[in-house]
Amino acid sequence: MPKSLVPQVFKASSWLMFTRVVITVLSMASIFILARLLTPEDFGLVAIASVVATLLQSMVQIPVSQALIAIKTPTKAHFDTAFTINIIRTTLICLVLLVSAIPIANFYNEPKVTQILIVFSVAAFADGFINPKFVIFEKSLNFSYIFFTSVLSKLLATGASLTIAYYTQSYWALVIGSVITQFLNVIFTYYFLPYLPRFSLKKNKEILSFSVWVSLSHIINNINWKLDQLLIGKFFGTVTLGVYNIGNELASMPTRETTTPLNRALFPAFSQLIHKPERFIKAYLTSISIFYSILLPIGFGLVIVAEPMVLLALGEKWQGAILVIEILAGIYAVACITSVTKAIAMATGKTKIIFKRDVLFFIVKVVLSLSGLYLYGFLGLLYSKLVNLIFLLIYNFFLVRYLLNVGIVQQLTVLCRPILSVCFMYFTMLLLKNQFTFESTTLGLIIELTLLCIGGSLSYCSCHFLIWIIQGKPQGIELKLSGVIKKKLKRDRI
Repeated sequence: MPKSLVPQVFKASSWLMFTRVVITVLSMASIFILARLLTPEDFGLVAIASVVATLLQSMVQIPVSQALIAIKTPTKAHFDTAFTINIIRTTLICLVLLVSAIPIANFYNEPKVTQILIVFSVAAFADGFINPKFVIFEKSLNFSYIFFTSVLSKLLATGASLTIAYYTQSYWALVIGSVITQFLNVIFTYYFLPYLPRFSLKKNKEILSFSVWVSLSHIINNINWKLDQLLIGKFFGTVTLGVYNIGNELASMPTRETTTPLNRALFPAFSQLIHKPERFIKAYLTSISIFYSILLPIGFGLVIVAEPMVLLALGEKWQGAILVIEILAGIYAVACITSVTKAIAMATGKTKIIFKRDVLFFIVKVVLSLSGLYLYGFLGLLYSKLVNLIFLLIYNFFLVRYLLNVGIVQQLTVLCRPILSVCFMYFTMLLLKNQFTFESTTLGLIIELTLLCIGGSLSYCSCHFLIWIIQGKPQGIELKLSGVIKKKLKRDRI
């Protein structure tokens, strides 16, 4: 990256990372408490409605924010057009959800889903009123206001959700918490950046021409992501779906919440490097090195600590979620590279190729999921994700070679540090887990969890830095961290 851009991207990523860390902590704390107050069936009911609502929203999803970022100097006409497109989109979503509420409830044989979908339809409509000009903070890599908007919305919604759950012990706590988040998010975008949008479609061709392939890709990705829940809800019922949903959320949340801030900073940063191929390649290699250095230890660490974490935080009624986390946490961590590829394609304007990629992934996912489901049931469905991951990784490395003309060996070389380090960490944690036996009491689980986390952290960091030194201290996350440590030590001496 250009020297002048590095501090901006690092600062933006830091703000977003801090945002996601806070939101992740709030979300996980909320899940742990709600799981104690509610039942797997409650989570399963809301999961059915949530999956359907998300899929219907994705069918008419138009990423106008990305289009506004890609436009060099957006005008009021662009912002007003984006606002109008969003209103049209969410009105359509609201109507479709209302009309389909009863048929969907009948399909899953769950009458309560009807009421949940009606509430979600109102929230979906309100989401269209979000401030279109708020995107200028993201465009300029100024994410401080995004932090306050996201965190305040989540904090207030979490408080409301927990209060409702405590007094009612009803699934409505999950529904209302989700709705409040959306409403507050809209309100805060106007609070931090006052703007009066008007209805206009003057710049619709300019915005839609960029958004069409990204929109189609988003639809495919959402169906791909929610396919497991649709199948589990239909064939195994709400209780199994509730357990799967909690396990899946805990397995994916740390990776997802860490990836999101990095991705949001990558697209605008890559957009400034399209005419500087050498720096673009360097930025990509640095990005995937940082992604894997952060996400691999989180994902594979979760695999090892899944059992004590679930038993301690959720209780034995959620024991089925342990297997889900053990299978999926590592997969989600490794799959993060696909989001970097998408940022490259969007920055270079080759969004159609991402749509083709996602269609191919979807077809492979459907074939593998149905085959796994038919042959081995619930377990087959989970393990089909592992086979899908292998195909996904191979295809992405070749796709990056096409987009940036960077060799596969060169891509793999920068990943050797995190891969070797996480292998050392994994076997260290496995050794600790097998070497020491703890009672399944609260104190015993806390000690086991603490020991595994400390052992994993120390083994991973020490191995990572040792390999980095042996390699001659190349560009990467270690260089940035060592610089921060040196500055801190220097400041302390003064």
